[in-house]
Amino acid sequence: MRSTLIYAGLYVGLVAAACAQTGNDANKPPLPAGGIPLKPADMCAWQINYAYSGETPRKPTDPPPTPPAIRPGFISIPTAPPRQVTLTYTKPIWHAFATNVDGRKLDEWSDGQGHYYKADGSPNVAPVPTIGMGHTLMFPNYSQAVFKDMQWVSEQTYTGVASAAGHQCFVFRNGDMTAWFDRQSLAPVQWQNAAETRTFAQLSPPGDKLVFPPEFAKVSNQLNRYFQNLQRNVPH
Repeated sequence: MRSTLIYAGLYVGLVAAACAQTGNDANKPPLPAGGIPLKPADMCAWQINYAYSGETPRKPTDPPPTPPAIRPGFISIPTAPPRQVTLTYTKPIWHAFATNVDGRKLDEWSDGQGHYYKADGSPNVAPVPTIGMGHTLMFPNYSQAVFKDMQWVSEQTYTGVASAAGHQCFVFRNGDMTAWFDRQSLAPVQWQNAAETRTFAQLSPPGDKLVFPPEFAKVSNQLNRYFQNLQRNVPH
């Protein structure tokens, strides 16, 4: 009789534990096979909006910010972070049109190797300035990652499901970073840390492959010839 009661108690405990586990899984449904695709489609388009902690929200009646003037003969190097970026990608070429917090607008093109930009009010296309081999914060390198700062998203950082920006999402957390992905399309919806929030909207993909505009192609060709000549003159 005593052993029967012991086994009955163990059975009840196992059932309770299983029920508790099932209850937790209801708030954390399994991820789809293959996880979250962090690489974009070969032809796609996105709009990314940025908000920053500590800034005063703008009113609809507020006039747009006036971008800083460009000194004659100088190339404008942006010093303000982006407010909105519209990104078109046809592998390996991408085009980004950015409006920065200070109102400056940037037209950017890259073929996966060179990265070039032109600021509104500037007459010239220029190669993106770099520090060593890394791009500056004002020029994200979308050749490396269209969805910047999300390489840590995985089954290990998956925390459950929640709604964000009108979407039902899978949620991932790593330190102070949180990322939300739509449960149906698996597309990114929002990324956030203590200083910044990014929201993503998927646009209609381009119908044709991107081609550099003539003024960007001219600068790209000039730089390519320059580096080719350097390589020829390097002793082997």
